[in-house]
Amino acid sequence: MTSTELFRQRAAECRRLGAAARNTNDKKFWLGLVERWQALESRSQALENRSVRKPDRGKPRSLFETVARRHINTDSSRVP
Repeated sequence: MTSTELFRQRAAECRRLGAAARNTNDKKFWLGLVERWQALESRSQALENRSVRKPDRGKPRSLFETVARRHINTDSSRVP
């Protein structure tokens, strides 16, 4: 189960408890939790989508590292 699914499940549970609550304050409490779980679900979904679109390519290289690697690779091909 992913985090997104867990958050969705918790929101549904709080929604059910809010609907069953008899006291107005209790209903507000549960519905407030529903909103919080939904916000977490939304953030989690955004992170999951982001990780699918942009695979981790490791630490970004500095310009120096990039130039040095090209130079080393070019020079090593010339060595007999």
